[in-house]
Amino acid sequence: MANDSAGTGSNFAARFDIVPYARRYRRATMRLVTEAYLVHTHLDWQSVDDWLDDPTMLMLMAWRDNVLHGVIATSEVLGGATWLRLVAVADLAEPAGVLAALWSALRSLLIVNSVREVGVLLIRNWLLDHLPALGFNYGEDIVTLRRYGTDILPPLHDDVRIRPAYWNDLPAVVAIDHAAFGPLWQMGSRSLRYASRMAASFSLAELQGQLVGYQLSTQHSDGGHLARLAVLPEVQGHGIGGSLLGAMLRHFVRRGIESVSVNTQEHNVQSQRLYERYGFERTMQDLPFWKIEL
Repeated sequence: MANDSAGTGSNFAARFDIVPYARRYRRATMRLVTEAYLVHTHLDWQSVDDWLDDPTMLMLMAWRDNVLHGVIATSEVLGGATWLRLVAVADLAEPAGVLAALWSALRSLLIVNSVREVGVLLIRNWLLDHLPALGFNYGEDIVTLRRYGTDILPPLHDDVRIRPAYWNDLPAVVAIDHAAFGPLWQMGSRSLRYASRMAASFSLAELQGQLVGYQLSTQHSDGGHLARLAVLPEVQGHGIGGSLLGAMLRHFVRRGIESVSVNTQEHNVQSQRLYERYGFERTMQDLPFWKIEL
């Protein structure tokens, strides 16, 4: 990709050579990501090193005089939506100019690839200073809830069967995930495979022999974390999410883990009520979510 002059930051684009990531740039990329202060990484199941082998990722680099000034990359495009997965600017570079040039080129590439929505989940605040100039708008907060203790509500229904998930269940899990979530919040099969390898608890809900929901949880030094809970829309409200949640909590309690956290969208009142019913409380450790419609 040559110097892109379309869209935001056209005056900056001519100052850089904007090129797609290639394997020969791996060492320079990893050095920038590990040494630079201005780095944004999306909450993901994989490391940056893993991302560089992901063929679904769109990634551009800003070079000038054989010096790497910045990189920008998105996650897999699902349903016309994607996330800013990686953004990094070299310490001696001028952030506004580098980001404007990279985003201008990436925006054009995304439009060509029929992407309609891009999200950013802010872990560090430095990127907040630049998102408005790039055309992003605040969406909502992603809230964190946590519970402590061993008391767990019994299942509301006895016709929901909870069982472990297996490798051959992944296509069905992907289908449930995509039915339950909007495009920006969906997980692809590649991400779900990585997630399943890291899971401390990965279980499915069956109703009358049909797979209708799943949960995937991880374990960390400070407790467990419910990373994913999805139920088919047509059977939501029938206690299936609660059955999955209760089984997951009992799994952790049996292992001596009494603290479990979860994240959800601030406007998702239904999910928050479910978690609160099982003893979760807001921690006020919220993460801002920004987005742009292309």
